[in-house]
Amino acid sequence: MTLLFKKEIPENIQRGLIAKGEGATWEQSAEIAKVSRYEMQRWREHPDAGNLISTAFNLSMEEAMGVIASNLPKLSKRLCEIGLDPKVKAYSAAPAIL
Repeated sequence: MTLLFKKEIPENIQRGLIAKGEGATWEQSAEIAKVSRYEMQRWREHPDAGNLISTAFNLSMEEAMGVIASNLPKLSKRLCEIGLDPKVKAYSAAPAIL
């Protein structure tokens, strides 16, 4: 274990790793952390980095699923209206039904 990993992850690096978990690129994550891309990727090897990234990813997924779930009734109704409307051409209705 190198000297880098004998200490806790600094706040700026945590913000960068969280951004990575939320879908940012390594370049964007490094910009958020105000470090180089190389340094940001080195911190990815820290034993606690995986948990930060994973937690941020899971929270983003939960939020996205909540948005979808809360709008599912409206989406279903709208897609049924499009798919069943006799005025809608089959080539337009098929993608809506899929």
